Amino acid sequence: MEHAPILIAPLDWGLGHVTRCIPIIETLDQAGYPVILAGSGTSGILLKNHFPTLTYLECPGEVFTYVEKGQNRSMGNLQQARKLIRQIKSERLWINEIVQQHKIGLIISDNRYGLSHPSIPSIFITHQINVISGFGKLANWLVQTVLKKHINQFHLCWIPDVAGEQNLSGDLSHPAKLNIPIEYIGWLSRVEQNSNTFSNSELLILLSGPEPARTALEIQIVHELKNYSGNVNFVRGLPAEKSIPYENASVQFYNTTTQTQLSQLIQSASLVICRSGYSSVMDMVKLNKKAVFIPTPLQPEQVYLAKHLAQQKVAPFIPQENFTLQKATAVSKNFDYALPLFSSATKKILQSIQLLRKRFTAQQP
Repeated sequence: MEHAPILIAPLDWGLGHVTRCIPIIETLDQAGYPVILAGSGTSGILLKNHFPTLTYLECPGEVFTYVEKGQNRSMGNLQQARKLIRQIKSERLWINEIVQQHKIGLIISDNRYGLSHPSIPSIFITHQINVISGFGKLANWLVQTVLKKHINQFHLCWIPDVAGEQNLSGDLSHPAKLNIPIEYIGWLSRVEQNSNTFSNSELLILLSGPEPARTALEIQIVHELKNYSGNVNFVRGLPAEKSIPYENASVQFYNTTTQTQLSQLIQSASLVICRSGYSSVMDMVKLNKKAVFIPTPLQPEQVYLAKHLAQQKVAPFIPQENFTLQKATAVSKNFDYALPLFSSATKKILQSIQLLRKRFTAQQP
């Protein structure tokens, strides 16, 4: 089992799940573990582009979208729930075949609830065990009950956060109660400190996330940029896209970036504007960068995170309906930033896997 391939499969819901898996993949690959990747959609494209020499498998995946303003939220969320149930069923059938075909020795699933296996050590990654549905305590309890049932079929849950007061996920995973062991492994970020930065820019805009929310925010910001005089780098989060919105000497568009490019762009910016997605938050902390968050409308998790992180003095936020570039720069200037020192998860990954394997072997009849 020690030399059997490790399967790593992030959810295709925006780019956050796949980007925070990149340091895990790099750590295992550099340590000599055979790694097989699995994904779907846009995140699958990013995986293949970033790790062209590793085996990639197409995993079942539904296309998740956020409910738009004006739509019936209850009906929209019900449709997403049905998609999730279908995906879990498809993943369970798929993983049984893949384990046999590729002799998988360990599974690491980032929010893919159906990728556990009873006879293979299986790790689930999440920063949200305590669900905030936006429909009250009863709805929260119902959703949590269903999701925890699936998480408990894994053998270990990694939470990419710290257990102390300077945590980033707040009530989403503190305290977190499951029937399987939980490990707060620290933070996961693919960006790196780099002395060779690009030329300084006033703003860096980072977009990602499911549609139509991503495009709606892009249209809003692009419209403003046509009258903005400062230098701007704009990363759109579209790995498969070729065209850009328009040509402008002061605005540099990137449909996607390499890991090195992204690190350089973040370091060279005076201010970063991005969603309050958890992976983006960890990137800002890693590079100690001032940011202004725009939580995705009607996504309670991001709204909660934005408020929690403002209280933690990590970054301020502006609701999308009130956002302007002028407000963002003004809010940033008046905010008392106090970002915590980055606690890297990569130090614990190898040790955690070794201990899980020993515990799992000891429990086998």
